[in-house]
Amino acid sequence: MRVLVILALGLSLSGCITDDLIAERNARDDQKCQSYGARPGTDAYVNCRAQLDSARTTATAINSATPAQTNVVVQSSDLPTPMPSTVPGQRCTSRGPFC
Repeated sequence: MRVLVILALGLSLSGCITDDLIAERNARDDQKCQSYGARPGTDAYVNCRAQLDSARTTATAINSATPAQTNVVVQSSDLPTPMPSTVPGQRCTSRGPFC
């Protein structure tokens, strides 16, 4: 939960982003992470939201560093889609025959 607060704070401080845009972006990110099966409050959900924010930050940095005359625009949708992390159901040990 603390990560989501930090993400929201970072987004609000990252430039001229209105409250409406932040709400729309949060709704899209929420929907995308839940479509992967990640539920709010779980580690997988927090990781998914953090990866989406990281992809967006990377795209912004690339766009800022690209010379204007090349007309290269990288959108966060062009970056790999983050997948929620999963926790394995059973851990293998050296004593188990079926690992």
